[in-house]
Amino acid sequence: MRRSSSSAVDVRKITDQVNNRRAARYALSEMRALAQQDGFRLVLAMDGVRNAIYAGKGLESYEVGKLNRLVGEVASELDIPLLDLHATFAGHYLAIGNASSCLRLALERPGEPSRR
Repeated sequence: MRRSSSSAVDVRKITDQVNNRRAARYALSEMRALAQQDGFRLVLAMDGVRNAIYAGKGLESYEVGKLNRLVGEVASELDIPLLDLHATFAGHYLAIGNASSCLRLALERPGEPSRR
């Protein structure tokens, strides 16, 4: 199966952790304020770093993995619940080996690796 190496993340300045943290804090603070103002609970879901999963490498092997960690840290600091799907998606991928099935199953049963 051919896998694309493209990313849904703008990676041009991905290593600028200071400004990335500032931007994440601003965006998440605004989202939290809107949730409080309009009376809904804000919960974030973080997609897995697929290229790391497909390559069998650690999350930190990719700059986008570091960005995911940064967003997770900021969400935690702002007391915003975050569901990080990386480990779940990786478990499903190892068990099934099919990316689209893995994402569907990860969303249906987070934390429970599927069997073939």
